[in-house]
Amino acid sequence: MGIFRKNITKESNDVVFVGANLPLQVNTYLTIYSIATGISKSKIIANLVTQFKEGISFEKGMENDMSLDELIEQVAVKGSSSFTIEYKKSGFSSTKFFNDMRTELSKKGIDEKTCTKIINKVKNEAKHK
Repeated sequence: MGIFRKNITKESNDVVFVGANLPLQVNTYLTIYSIATGISKSKIIANLVTQFKEGISFEKGMENDMSLDELIEQVAVKGSSSFTIEYKKSGFSSTKFFNDMRTELSKKGIDEKTCTKIINKVKNEAKHK
């Protein structure tokens, strides 16, 4: 069961997979942005490339002025909603939830320090619900 679920659909058969090596900080920001906004990383990158190709300013296309802390806050809100809806009501322990969250974030390429920051914020959010 994914904590940060996304419905990913292939929009057409005219797409190809393109891999890229990114610095860890860029991947962390991109992944956190994706989770916070619900926009897939593929769509974010495709939009940026399209805008670049068309000469459109990046500021016009997406909210890219959000700080990492603001994005982490949005992810924490989503995580605490997941905690309330899926885990509390189904009887899972909070330890299992936070271990699952850490595993999911790590698999998405989020570094340990940022995982801990997110989890601490989710714990704080969940206390206030």
